[in-house]
Amino acid sequence: MKELIRLKFDDVPATPKGYTIEKPARVVLDFPGVESGLAKKKFPVSFDVASSVVVLSSGGRTRMIVNLNKLVAYKTSTDGNDLVVEMGSAGNSD
Repeated sequence: MKELIRLKFDDVPATPKGYTIEKPARVVLDFPGVESGLAKKKFPVSFDVASSVVVLSSGGRTRMIVNLNKLVAYKTSTDGNDLVVEMGSAGNSD
């Protein structure tokens, strides 16, 4: 099953640098030159494969960490000024 996370940007986002961690299972996406405008850092999600998303900004970059229940593949794509992260897809976008 594929789950989507949609991130909204002020402009067309660049492709983030990403990687996975096996234990604990996570997807990490780095956005250089991006500052988060979010009021909070942790967001619960109701996916089969993920439990929460954490967004941190520091030193001129933003990092998004998807805390997974199990390691799954992911891919990213853009839709206008949105970045879409598809969890449970057929391949990684690194």
